[in-house]
Amino acid sequence: MVSPAQFQSQYKEVLTRCRLNDVPDRSQLRTLIEHTRNELFIFFGGGYEPFATLKKILECQESLLAPIRSLPPELIHEIFSFVTAADRISYKVGSRRKKILGPVYPLTWVCHWWRRQALSRSTLWSSIDLGIVSPKANLDVVKFFHDCILRTGGTACIPMDVCIDLTEYGRESSGHSFVGPHLQLLSLLICQANKWRSLVFKGPSEDLFGRFNGIVTTLLNTRTIFFPLLEKLTLSLDGPEWTTRSPLRPLGTIFDSCPRLHTLETSSLWFGGTIDLRNLKVLRVGSYSGPSLSTLFCACPLLQSLQITMFDYESRSAPESCYTHTNLSKLHINHLPGDYFAPDAWNSVKLPKLAELIVTAHFMSSVWELDDFKEMLVRSECKLWRVNFFGSRRVPSDVVESFFKDLPVDKESSILYVDNQRFDLWQEEQNRKE
Repeated sequence: MVSPAQFQSQYKEVLTRCRLNDVPDRSQLRTLIEHTRNELFIFFGGGYEPFATLKKILECQESLLAPIRSLPPELIHEIFSFVTAADRISYKVGSRRKKILGPVYPLTWVCHWWRRQALSRSTLWSSIDLGIVSPKANLDVVKFFHDCILRTGGTACIPMDVCIDLTEYGRESSGHSFVGPHLQLLSLLICQANKWRSLVFKGPSEDLFGRFNGIVTTLLNTRTIFFPLLEKLTLSLDGPEWTTRSPLRPLGTIFDSCPRLHTLETSSLWFGGTIDLRNLKVLRVGSYSGPSLSTLFCACPLLQSLQITMFDYESRSAPESCYTHTNLSKLHINHLPGDYFAPDAWNSVKLPKLAELIVTAHFMSSVWELDDFKEMLVRSECKLWRVNFFGSRRVPSDVVESFFKDLPVDKESSILYVDNQRFDLWQEEQNRKE
């Protein structure tokens, strides 16, 4: 009878083969699997010690038959790309969690071959989420994360998706500057800014935006900072600042040269800012401040989708001629109670290509609050094919009906919604007449 030590030796041998992806001849492997199954049958239910070891041996042997082990590296890379696409490599410096998360790491644990493939593909390491929670830092983990960032390819131009979250750090740091490990990681990411494809920056105050701006300008040390690959940019403040009336101006000129930027989401935008908007197609802005809305549309001639909550005149000027924007097809307005949107704001624009309209009403006592906006729609001679009104529970029902009335819609083809439920305006009018 085979001794337990011999079974352990068999297990170590087949486990080593699995880790090295050393696949034997398939017919020979099938013979070994059949032999292992027979031995399992012999020891089944006998309480014999080798039973558990035999099960592990069988699992390893069957694993060696897996088709993925014989795929070429190119296909393995494609599969790995699907696995890692959903989540970033994430680490919060100073948090109680002393480990780095990311879907790429389990791939490196399967076998030596998978590990080699994962480590050699820079694209699998190019999505980074860096959070800074407190001034404290675990230096060993910081060094490991530093090495992970370097795997994005060094000087190779591999596009990177980066998220820098200082929200919790702003609450904990009480105005202190970044300490050495924090500055080291931020500096490493910023020095690869020419590879950023997307950037999400979160912070609780303008002060932290200002500090970030200072680090960028100091490290890159050029008159014009260039982001050749940047396509998506998100700049957000946390908490009540979303509804502040004061324009956010902390980022200076660092985003004034972004030739590929097509999507921008920001808590606040102002006319004097220098973010490169010329190729923008999607804009989501909390608060815009400028001479008129037409100045915003003039700065974004290719804009196709706009979401806006607040607009205020930065300075009153003589009325401008009406600007016709011929690319905007989708508009989302967040309507807040009070004077969060300047009166006559829509008088300076026409949107003839507008086709989809979303209005989110946080409160509305009467439909006249949107009269200027509806007049703009009529003046634009657009045809809306889809309209969605959110917030009906916070708005009187007659106001909702009045909002839909006289909108430039086609009775035959347009689709109207209230809180994502189909709304038949013409049937409502007919019921009222009866």
